[in-house]
Amino acid sequence: MPQQRYCPHPQTIHFLLLANPRPQEFAQFLKKRSILEDEHANSLKKLCRLSQDNMQRGEHRGGTFGKAYEEMMVVHERMADNGIQFAMSLQSMAEDLTELALMADKSRKGWKASGLAAEQRVADLEAAMRKSKSKYDGLAEEYDRVRTGDTAGRQGGKMFGFKAHKSGAGHEEDLLRKAQAADQDYQGKVQVASAERNELETKTRPETVQALQDIVRECDSGLALQMQKFGMSLLHRLGGMNANESQSVVQRETCAEQRPLHQPS
Repeated sequence: MPQQRYCPHPQTIHFLLLANPRPQEFAQFLKKRSILEDEHANSLKKLCRLSQDNMQRGEHRGGTFGKAYEEMMVVHERMADNGIQFAMSLQSMAEDLTELALMADKSRKGWKASGLAAEQRVADLEAAMRKSKSKYDGLAEEYDRVRTGDTAGRQGGKMFGFKAHKSGAGHEEDLLRKAQAADQDYQGKVQVASAERNELETKTRPETVQALQDIVRECDSGLALQMQKFGMSLLHRLGGMNANESQSVVQRETCAEQRPLHQPS
């Protein structure tokens, strides 16, 4: 016996649409931080060159002070170069996060549109079913009234002759045919609406919820990866680990298999 699938409430889907992580926030931070780092690094590089030019023209071109000062400027130039590289790394992370956010939003909107379309389709079918039932009920009531009225008319005798009796009988048969046709139309709409409702509750909603959950997890995973890369870059810049150690850790994370964001079929 097949296992019955859980039918999530529409509010669950609405909650998942709102609960989607926002990589754009961290991407904006990284982008602005990259601009600040780049401005600082280029300003430092410009300052070093200006100071070196001034030393070349000053009275301290030679001697131990001049040599020590030159070495100090070289160190600061390297710091500036590292700052520029750090800014480029931050910019790359921001671009990756922005791309992740755009893909997630596109996929999320696709699932939202398909889910709302399925919900609306079922609502329309059930509305048509209720309208068909109302039509059948009206015809059935009218048929009962005519049938009862014809009987009363035949009993009166004086008011309704043979011709009127034939006309009333024909009208009764016509209403009966219409009522039977309306009943068949109603039963057909019941079957279609029931099938669509079953499809919605056993397949469409669960698949939509699963896809939205996957999008949330994939966004969370991508966001966590970029935050880890950001942390490794900071440690490398502050001297907490050398470049090879930082590169090795990041490569182990980025080599993990990444599933594509789900798209509605």
